[in-house]
Amino acid sequence: MARSYTVVLNTTDVDAAKRLTDHVRAKGGAVTSRYDIGSIPAFAAELPPDVLAAVEADGDVDYVEANPPDRTG
Repeated sequence: MARSYTVVLNTTDVDAAKRLTDHVRAKGGAVTSRYDIGSIPAFAAELPPDVLAAVEADGDVDYVEANPPDRTG
């Protein structure tokens, strides 16, 4: 089951962010938003456990943080 995470990169390279978001989509995850923290790319995504493990192991990722569950509706 996919869960929502925020992924923050350790580089200002927007190509790294695009590569990672493309990888997430190709592996069955869903990128819900992309943004910058200062000049550092970040994105929010729904990640299944196997995709989460691959993202966490990527050399361009600084950290991955679980987002709180959506309590609306």
